[in-house]
Amino acid sequence: VGVGADDVGEEQLGQGTKWLMDLLWTLKDDKFEAMALADEKHKCPRCGKASKLYCERCVERVGDTTGVPSVRLPLEIAVVQHSSENKNKSTAAYASLVSDDCNIYTFPLMPPGIEASNSVVLFPASDAVPLSDIPPSKWEGIQHVIIIDSTWITANQILTDTRLEGMPRVVISDEQTTFWRYHNLGETCLSTLECIYHFARQHWQHTSGGGGGYSGE
Repeated sequence: VGVGADDVGEEQLGQGTKWLMDLLWTLKDDKFEAMALADEKHKCPRCGKASKLYCERCVERVGDTTGVPSVRLPLEIAVVQHSSENKNKSTAAYASLVSDDCNIYTFPLMPPGIEASNSVVLFPASDAVPLSDIPPSKWEGIQHVIIIDSTWITANQILTDTRLEGMPRVVISDEQTTFWRYHNLGETCLSTLECIYHFARQHWQHTSGGGGGYSGE
């Protein structure tokens, strides 16, 4: 994202999108910016490939990572990608790099410990319900959020996997994308990274009762 909310104009943004853009700017760090602009590469601790900032293959930070922001999420986020997906084009990697609460699995791998009683699937299926329709008391028992990161064709292979049977399917309220990649699916078609952010924000607002308002938590 290369612009701030003030550059675009609040009248063009939903409130949730404005919060996202403001948050991105507050995470901006001079040390991290210097690392991003430098040409230096470092070996990945897992595969040994020389990379800048992070290894795209292993989704591992490389070099001095003290300037990389660290973010806590309200639940364990499990991004399940189809094996045919081009991982270099997925924004899920950035969420995993800045938060230990977000992990990426290549299908048919699935996160351990998931079951219908403690997990939900974030996906716009025909039977999905709005996040806000689930009572806050029921969210207390939810530990995992499964996000399918795949094309529409291959997403169904993951969605119908027996390990996801019986899990509630949820959707977030519409938000406007700020992602740079162009498509013809409309402004509410979000990147995976945006889905994670807006889910976490809407979940916080719903389960906290909105007490005190939201200011980028």
